[in-house]
Formats: sequence, C-alpha cells, structure tokens
Amino acid sequence: MISIIKFQSLMKDMEMMYSPLSEGQMNIYYERLKMFDDNALEKAVKYLYDTHIYRRFPLIAEIRDAAFKAMGEMPEQTTEDVGDDFECEICHGIGKMVEEITEKDGYFHSVEKFCICPKGERIKAIRKKWLQDKKKKWS
Repeated sequence: MISIIKFQSLMKDMEMMYSPLSEGQMNIYYERLKMFDDNALEKAVKYLYDTHIYRRFPLIAEIRDAAFKAMGEMPEQTTEDVGDDFECEICHGIGKMVEEITEKDGYFHSVEKFCICPKGERIKAIRKKWLQDKKKKWS
C-alpha cells in the first residue's frame, strides 16, 4: 500500500503534465488507488507519460489499468515465495476482485474479475479447466 505522501508526490508530478486535481479529487484518487505499492504506481505514471494523449488528468481507471500493466511486468511471486501468511493487497486472499466501470453514457456497473495474484491465477486456471472439461462432455 502506498503512503499518502508518496502518492501525492506522484500525482503532483503528473499535474505538471496535465490539469491539476483539487484536494477533494486527490483524496478520491488516493482512496481508489492506495492498494497499489510504490513501484507499481511509479511505473504506471511513467507509462502514462508516454501513452496518455489527452490534456486532462488521467482518470482513476486509466491509472489503475497502467498500474495493473506495471504489476504484470514485475516478476510474479509464486505461492512458495510468499508462504502461508501471504495476503494480496487487492483481493485480500479471496482470489477475485470487483472492478467498477462507468460507460460513456454515465451508466455505472461492477464486474467481478479474477485477481492477478497467485491465488487469483490459480482459481482462474481451475475455472478454465472446468469449462474446457464441461465443453468436451457436452460436445
């Protein structure tokens, strides 16, 4: 989990490139993005510097996507590496997470997804195998 001071520093750096955030917006951004660690958000900010084409400040969803991409590039820990006391900061050991999506017309909904942690990947693989077996059975 990133500290508020480190987070504000990263956002202030981004404000030099894009329109600034108000204090209220900064608090909302922190609440929605605080589950990421320093490394992932630093990489996400660098990624957005290179790819974000709008003058407006990147949306929370855009920063989250960039952070997830950054986390995907980092070496993944296996369950042997993390041990029994591992708890994912995103899914808290459940293996699934909820992503909030706002459509262009303002329609808001949530989508349940598998987490990118080792437990989420394991559950995703089990689900994929089950679906393949089910498909074979009914073919």
